[in-house]
Parts: sequence; C-alpha cells; structure tokens
Amino acid sequence: MKKKPSINSNTILQRNPEQLFTMIDDEVVMLNIRHEEYLNLNSHASYIWQQLVTPLSFSELTDHLCSAYNVERKVCIKDMLDFIIEFVERDIIQIIHERSA
Repeated sequence: MKKKPSINSNTILQRNPEQLFTMIDDEVVMLNIRHEEYLNLNSHASYIWQQLVTPLSFSELTDHLCSAYNVERKVCIKDMLDFIIEFVERDIIQIIHERSA
C-alpha cells in the first residue's frame, strides 16, 4: 500500500504542469490522462487550482483561502487537507519540497 503524502505548513505545492485543464465559467474541468478520469472541480477546488498557478506553501494557500472565504484557519486546514492529499496522490498537484522554517 502506498504511503500517504505528508503535508505540513511548509510543504510547497504546485500544479502538475502536464495536467490538462480548461476553465468553464468559474470552474475547472480537467482530464487526468494518467488515471483515465475526467474531473469537474467545484468552485472551492477550482479556487485552489487557480491559486497554484505559482508554487505556494500549504500555509500560504491556507491564508488565501481563509481570506477569500472568510473561514477560520482550523476549519480551512481540516477541509483542505484531504483534498490536497487526494490530488497529490493522483499527481494533479505536486509537492516540490518543504520550505525551511
């Protein structure tokens, strides 16, 4: 069984540059060739994808989401972590490295 990726506040995330996607209205639609799946991201997931146009730490991404959706940091981290892990496992989002504290 494959080990789940470890994500912490210093983990730097980026889009997989090979991931095929397009914007339709405010939502992202993508074709994941590696896993042979079509995905239609909801508005929150699409916002995360848009933020990762440049690499960001998990903490920076959390800051963006807390500000955009006026949500408490703890709630944001809890809600976002499973999504990020799933997309890393599907190779849609990549972990570049961890930024030194």
